[in-house]
Amino acid sequence: QLHPQVHLLSLGALPGDDLRSPFLGHASLALPEDALERRLRKVALQWLDGACVPGVRASAARRLLDDGRQDWTLSRTQQNWRRVAAVFSATKPARDWWTLVRSWRSPRLTLCVAAVTCLWAAYPQQGTVVALA
Repeated sequence: QLHPQVHLLSLGALPGDDLRSPFLGHASLALPEDALERRLRKVALQWLDGACVPGVRASAARRLLDDGRQDWTLSRTQQNWRRVAAVFSATKPARDWWTLVRSWRSPRLTLCVAAVTCLWAAYPQQGTVVALA
């Protein structure tokens, strides 16, 4: 089963002159944009209900297609980029600590981390219990 947009292309969906007025097949068989949208929605629902693994129930698929999240928007992309940047900035203290451990500026800390790592390698079950306690 093909992805819905690919399926429509295999049926002969072609863009119009300005990529805004799609038609299906030959130019004499031009369809209005809303008819093509309905056909795309029907194919997408069939794909989500049947061929998609794991399958999505038709009611859930309708809600998914109705909310517009499948459409690309610049604001959503910017928000997702901000989320990725926030995750990276949240890990900065851990990265700074690891840099300190690797730099040997604090030999006692570096040796303690090396000893704990060796203990976890030698006794993985006990090391996990100690770490959780």
